[in-house]
Amino acid sequence: MFNKRIFLLFIFLFGTIALMVFQSTKKPLKGPGIAQKPVLWIDRQITSLKETLSSTILSYKKLKQENQALRKQNLKLKLLVDQLEEMLYEKERIKALKELEKRYSPVVTLARVISMGIRPWPRVIEIDRGRLDGVKKNMAVVTVDGLAGKVIEVFDRYARVLLITDTNFSASVRIKETRVEGIISGTGTEECTLKYISKDEELKEGMTLVTSGLDRLFPKGIPVGIISSVEGADELFYIIKVKPFVKLNRIENVMVLGKVKR
Repeated sequence: MFNKRIFLLFIFLFGTIALMVFQSTKKPLKGPGIAQKPVLWIDRQITSLKETLSSTILSYKKLKQENQALRKQNLKLKLLVDQLEEMLYEKERIKALKELEKRYSPVVTLARVISMGIRPWPRVIEIDRGRLDGVKKNMAVVTVDGLAGKVIEVFDRYARVLLITDTNFSASVRIKETRVEGIISGTGTEECTLKYISKDEELKEGMTLVTSGLDRLFPKGIPVGIISSVEGADELFYIIKVKPFVKLNRIENVMVLGKVKR
């Protein structure tokens, strides 16, 4: 079937050329000759096809440019929306911190975290407030969730904060449900330990710890964490693990509290 079509096309072209040669030996006729008509028709179709292709290519290029412009505009709008959402989120955090001013006193300043250790569980952070803002060494640092740590170094415009999970940190705390006093210390991990709780005391997981204020460093009543496990391997005291309320690897805004008056 395919060979038959090629043969017929060959016959058509041969006949057309033969007619053109024959007509060229005769007197010219008005208008296109019989043999020229198919050729002129083909030429018109080719010209029309070229014009259509040119128009299509131009339309494609224009559409491509418009799509690129829209992509850039969408990217700018997305960045703007992300910035607005972040600003709104930070505004809500700051608003929540300001609500703490009614609970804790005296409040020295609000601050933003500007540096954090690269470990999964950082032990020291830096905040963007320092000596010029009234920050002093050993001041308590809190978030909306509870105790985060204390100031250990102060510079003019920034300060370093030791987090409660660091092994050098300790604070006097109280078990909220039983009023039993103890000392919480960091372990270098995501948890802390509660020390010096006698086995005579009744303890269970889920109990809440708050600062007692007895160490004169941290105001009384700041939430610290919950008891996550209780073991009795030691002869005199429980071995107690505590999960801090504050997500220490996600701190962004904090409040620095003034020293407790003696």
